[in-house]
Amino acid sequence: MKLIAPSYYPRFSCIAGACKHSCCIGWEIAVDKESYERFSRLDGGSGKILNKIGEADGEYFFRTDANGKCPFLNADGLCDLIIEYGESVLCPICADHPRFRSFYETFTEIGLGLSCEEAARIILNDQAPFSMIALSGRSDETALTEDEEEMLSMREEMIEILEDGSLPFEERISALFELADSVTKPLKFKEIADFLLSLERLDASWDVLLNELRDVKPVKLPASIVLPLQKACVYFVYRHMPRALIYDDLYAAALLSSFLCYFLWQLFSRAYAVNPSFSMVSVARLMSGELEYSDENLDLLTDMLIDLFA
Repeated sequence: MKLIAPSYYPRFSCIAGACKHSCCIGWEIAVDKESYERFSRLDGGSGKILNKIGEADGEYFFRTDANGKCPFLNADGLCDLIIEYGESVLCPICADHPRFRSFYETFTEIGLGLSCEEAARIILNDQAPFSMIALSGRSDETALTEDEEEMLSMREEMIEILEDGSLPFEERISALFELADSVTKPLKFKEIADFLLSLERLDASWDVLLNELRDVKPVKLPASIVLPLQKACVYFVYRHMPRALIYDDLYAAALLSSFLCYFLWQLFSRAYAVNPSFSMVSVARLMSGELEYSDENLDLLTDMLIDLFA
């Protein structure tokens, strides 16, 4: 089956111990049955692997410590399993992160999640207009269903809006909401922040960021920040518009995608007002980790937006 990715995708490589925000800390790390059986063979009854794996209701997981650190993450920020057995030993969730996939009838799209600091750096610093490349498969393997064609057409239009440098960024955001068949309403940052703080949260830094920025007045961003912001927003649209195919609701997917663009714009505008040299990668990475990696959070956020814009 054909596999398609953003043109920047091949530039990614895990930076391992150089990463300041390891994906081996703070996340629930599931171990699938096949990996558990492989670990059992490698363990050989010694307990050096199996003693670090927990089980609940037939599901396996790595036992993290009080700080959420994987038991195989060593002091150098490297994985002891990889060091001893090689990367092929990893369970799928570890081997695949930060990649995500969207599945179509005849092909699959793959991308890099913004929650990874190296992926975020690549996405935000990409200089070329958004484009796709084939990683595998034949050109005739991309026949579309009617729903896929409608979604991809709207997604392309949203990306064109975001990449229209002749428009101020706030006008691009308004155009996204209009395309999502939603009348632009005055979203109140404080109320949105309160709602987001009511959701399941991963990192206390998210609470700190939202509370620090809630009373800050947003300012106009310079071009040097608008372009990375644009790149992150295109990523949101690329990643979340295919939700329309899962939930059979094109406009809900467009509304969610538009909101994520709006909210990152608000975060950047307020963070810049506080500190013009703020880390765009850190803010984008934090927002992604808190909202994109919980289906429950995304569903609750989508429901809230539908109620708000109904």
